[in-house]
Amino acid sequence: MVATLSEQLPDDENGSSGIAHALQPLALAQPSTGHAGKNRPDDLTDPGSYLARLYDAVWQLMRRTAKITPLLIVFDDMHWADLPTVELLDYVLRQLDSERLLLVAAQRERESDICRVLAAMRRPTEIGRVDLRGLDLHETSQLLTAVADEPPTAAVVAEAFERTGGNPFYPTELARHGVGEVPVTVQGWVGGRLRRLPAPVADALSTAALLGPHFPLRQLAAALGEPAATTLETLQRAVDSGILVVTPEDSDRYAFLHAIVAEAIVARTPHAERVRRHARIAEALVALTGHEAVDAASVVRHLLPARPLLGDETLSPLDPSRSRGVGHLLLPGCAQPPGEGPC
Repeated sequence: MVATLSEQLPDDENGSSGIAHALQPLALAQPSTGHAGKNRPDDLTDPGSYLARLYDAVWQLMRRTAKITPLLIVFDDMHWADLPTVELLDYVLRQLDSERLLLVAAQRERESDICRVLAAMRRPTEIGRVDLRGLDLHETSQLLTAVADEPPTAAVVAEAFERTGGNPFYPTELARHGVGEVPVTVQGWVGGRLRRLPAPVADALSTAALLGPHFPLRQLAAALGEPAATTLETLQRAVDSGILVVTPEDSDRYAFLHAIVAEAIVARTPHAERVRRHARIAEALVALTGHEAVDAASVVRHLLPARPLLGDETLSPLDPSRSRGVGHLLLPGCAQPPGEGPC
């Protein structure tokens, strides 16, 4: 941002205004220069003094650029912002008067509330808030039509909408890379979000994604081999981050906010790790059949990919009266569910 704004100023502005000198510590602190922290002026060794000078220097650069041309600056992904970034935004807002400058800060509502933080700082500038909703089915169709090489069919639109939940990023990537697979771009973006979470939360989500876009708390806890209370606390972090939601009709069930996120987590999990997690889930579901009703198709869906690790003896504890006939769906020595080929 600083480099881009500096390019808008004439050479005499950069020199005579003292902006270049004021921004010197910022340039020295940039990792890309290879001089992070080196040759920093002695009067900036105190963090408070350094940040105060830095905030004012950036503000002066914004103000002088806005005198030359109307200026729009977007602070994106503010839910990941550190405190100095929030303080910089607050400092600039307190300086604004009649400058031709518009600031936009974008954030995910579930992960932070930058408006609330800035309001607590009591700066005089008014902040307008715009809450964005997801795309509906018709808008998803319009987006796919605009991005894809040819107009999508109604079935493709419906599938994209169901998998993406109205988030415009996902259908755009599906249109560019194909609806049938999870685009590498989506896998990379989801992977980045997982890396920002604590390891236990990311690990739980990797197992939850194999359970499907919707899953019960107790089944995930059993698969993780931990008390439900522990899993409950772990999942709350995922809810706070905006990856999961608690289903309104059943507080014991969770859902990925966007089904394609679960697909991306599964797609980026190595095959051997998927087999191990399927095995743990299958064993957990089999164990639960003695205490609660377990959907037969769910058990089979995990038993099949886990067969190399589990073996046929895993089916022996099943009680058909409680597991809705799981024992009849996967016979020993049969690699296919009924209707999908001979045993």
